[in-house]
Amino acid sequence: VLFRSTVRIETPDGETAIAPTTLTVQGSGSGSSASVAHVALAVKSPLASTLTADGSSVTALEATVTDAGNAPVSGALVTLTIPSHGGTLDATSPSTATSDAAGKAVFWIHSSQFAGSYTFTATANSLNATAVLSFVHGPISPSNSTLTLTSSSIASGATLTATLLARDAYNNLISDL
Repeated sequence: VLFRSTVRIETPDGETAIAPTTLTVQGSGSGSSASVAHVALAVKSPLASTLTADGSSVTALEATVTDAGNAPVSGALVTLTIPSHGGTLDATSPSTATSDAAGKAVFWIHSSQFAGSYTFTATANSLNATAVLSFVHGPISPSNSTLTLTSSSIASGATLTATLLARDAYNNLISDL
């Protein structure tokens, strides 16, 4: 069975991206998850998809589970897979959740202390959906940053080169100064 849908993603600054998706579903299961035909994963509005890499910034990923008619599926088990260095689940948020009456399962995520972009995967009834969270460096940390000079002294009228290797409190490189 082939299903087509359009995923609409709205960013916190109001930009909208639309991406067509196609899923091929084979086989069947039992229970409420057997009617799952589509899984989407996105940042729960109005939360951000870009967080400071400080280990404490929080956002939520929301999986939406629907059937072949695009109706919400309640009671479907949805598992979130967190990539290596991709942060942690909040203590109140299990890695497997049951979709509610609106077909939604919400996972609260704490940022990692490692800057980068990370792809998270939600799985329901062997169907996968992904969403990307980005963790960016925090403010410059003088104790983790280094300033290198080409010379320890300079003559009048000479040139001295200074190189700053800026890092945040978690040693993430800051390259956008």
